[in-house]
Amino acid sequence: MKHNNHYIEAVRLYEVVAERHARGDEDTLAQETQVLDCLHAAAAEGCKAALVADAVLAATNNWATLRFTRNGLFVGKLEEAIDAGALASDDDEAWQWLAKVYYANPDEPLMYDYERLYDFLMTAAEDGCATALDICLDIWPPEQEIEED
Repeated sequence: MKHNNHYIEAVRLYEVVAERHARGDEDTLAQETQVLDCLHAAAAEGCKAALVADAVLAATNNWATLRFTRNGLFVGKLEEAIDAGALASDDDEAWQWLAKVYYANPDEPLMYDYERLYDFLMTAAEDGCATALDICLDIWPPEQEIEED
């Protein structure tokens, strides 16, 4: 999926900030603001992955770990992104953002409405999105058969 220049610049700057955070440098507010501004511009130009990236980054303080500090903000932004058409089953970039934050926050909900989350993940999985299937199976593992002696 082709992304616009604002999204490409946002990802480039995000990687710089994440590297700085990994080294313990948290004096990155100006660069973080640039990233979010680029993501907002990219989203305004129709880049759906930018909506998911914005949800992820707005809800975390350390971009190296992507651990939530504002899970409720993430959930709200993610639901808005989905309502706006983000996370189509073929948008690998958007799904990569969701997978990163899901696995970085195993004890935090992606959505508070688990029925909606299940339907959303299963629809994407049925459309061929392996990441959606992986997340769905991680949240709701299939029951293991127990063999009787």
